[in-house]
Amino acid sequence: WPDQRRRRAEYRMAVQSIGCALQNIMVAAQAEGLASYWISAPLFCPDAVRDALDLPAEYEAQALVSIGYPASDAKPRAEPDLATLIHTA
Repeated sequence: WPDQRRRRAEYRMAVQSIGCALQNIMVAAQAEGLASYWISAPLFCPDAVRDALDLPAEYEAQALVSIGYPASDAKPRAEPDLATLIHTA
């Protein structure tokens, strides 16, 4: 885009789209009996991730998702109390 405001908006929309796409991939993996785990490391150490994955310098990884078969003895985690996570005013 020719102006900075639109360029920033397009970038934010792309990042949000990535999040939606990865969530759908994780839901699809679950439906197939696979486990997945979202990793936000690229946001905290982008250079290390870029180097580890041998990505071009202009790429900005937004997340990593590990997908695989869960251990046969894996147990589901306890669900947190929603009252500790939700704030209403």
